[in-house]
Amino acid sequence: MQNLALLPNAIDPDHLLSSFGLLGLLIIIFAECGLLVGFFLPGDTLLFSAGLLTATGKLDVPLWVQLVTVSIAAILAPFAALFMLALIAVLWFSRRPRAAQITDRA
Repeated sequence: MQNLALLPNAIDPDHLLSSFGLLGLLIIIFAECGLLVGFFLPGDTLLFSAGLLTATGKLDVPLWVQLVTVSIAAILAPFAALFMLALIAVLWFSRRPRAAQITDRA
């Protein structure tokens, strides 16, 4: 049977973990927790699959390393998002607002 899905392996947890390993897991968890574009990523399924692959020996990263690094990525992601939004706000509002220019003419 032909698979008609567009990029079926793009969000398949087993494919992602076998291709990118722990680094891919951390990037996806970071994007899902802190960035707006990460809402469609399979974070929870990926965490379950990572634990399962570690238990079966197919993923060569110790479980304690996964727990520590994923926790750090999930905690740091909102701070990174806050920093990016603060930087955007400073750049956006550093110019004089148009309303202030209009009221100065009167």
